[in-house]
Amino acid sequence: MSGLKREMRDLKEVVADLTLENRILLENYFLPGDLEAQVDAFNCLTQPRCARPSLSQAACL
Repeated sequence: MSGLKREMRDLKEVVADLTLENRILLENYFLPGDLEAQVDAFNCLTQPRCARPSLSQAACL
């Protein structure tokens, strides 16, 4: 059982590293604020109304 726990911990570390790496790549690819605007636009296209209160409601109008 300890081998599975060790493997699960190692996989969690790999996922965390990849997530951080992807975030860094995205932040360097988009201009400041542009990534959030792109996410807002995508969410408004895929959902009838913005369901996340943290997103700008004006982006869905």
